[in-house]
Amino acid sequence: MESADPLKTEGVDVRPTLGDRVLSGLGLLGIVVSLVWVASVYTELPERVAMHFNLRGEADDYSGKAALYGVPTMLGFVWFMLFMLSEHMPAAQMNLPVDIDDTNRDRAYVMSKRLLRVVQSAIGLTTVLLTGHLIRYNLDPVAGQAQSRWVMILVLVLVVAPVLVYFVRIRKTRKA
Repeated sequence: MESADPLKTEGVDVRPTLGDRVLSGLGLLGIVVSLVWVASVYTELPERVAMHFNLRGEADDYSGKAALYGVPTMLGFVWFMLFMLSEHMPAAQMNLPVDIDDTNRDRAYVMSKRLLRVVQSAIGLTTVLLTGHLIRYNLDPVAGQAQSRWVMILVLVLVVAPVLVYFVRIRKTRKA
């Protein structure tokens, strides 16, 4: 029988630890820092700013400079949705990549909730990286273009690596 408390599912306590709260908070901090960063350089930016880049790191789409607020705003919305899931969704309702039984229930539920918080943190860092790259590129296109590929690779690693690690670790719950 499922508990009415989403943080206690089938007897498993999935309340966030201090470390979980820190991960989530770091993500939010990254979004706030990005918004403040855009505001602090807003008057220095050109009226039209590069917003999208091809694989060679060259700008291929431009917008008004107010669009720079869009990156932290959109990623902030994603952070908020993950926060709501991590805080309010019962772990038993999560679609997990393993069958749940008495031997792996505790670990699988806790790991799945923690993944949401790790991704929140990664979203905050990604927001800072993307916002910083857009600011740098638009203030100094030569230096910004040199960074473009590395920023994109780092963003991919930040977003994909936690999920890959999660899948490897949760698959081991069957053997544990």
